[in-house]
Amino acid sequence: THAVRSHSYRTMIVMQGLGHLSGGNAVSELGQIITVMGVGRHYENEADRLGMRFAAKAGFDPRGMLAAMHMLSRVSQSNPGLVGHLLATHPPIPERIAHIKAELKTMGK
Repeated sequence: THAVRSHSYRTMIVMQGLGHLSGGNAVSELGQIITVMGVGRHYENEADRLGMRFAAKAGFDPRGMLAAMHMLSRVSQSNPGLVGHLLATHPPIPERIAHIKAELKTMGK
């Protein structure tokens, strides 16, 4: 979904634009990182939502996404540093689970 929706390219464009507007000082770079993290989280939610729809169209059970998030939640509880670091630009797992459940409901699953 990230590739189909050009999320990396769009993030790069946002970073470039913010860099030009800010003049490149340290405070503005921190603002850029915070902004891009928010953009990244939006893209992650979109990727989850569309990814489930793509999976369903391909004949896979979209509830697998929910199972994967529950697995990540369990791993996060046993090793919070690892998962927290790897998913720093992603929405919190409980938030993703809530969004996934809502999307599954709209899909009738």
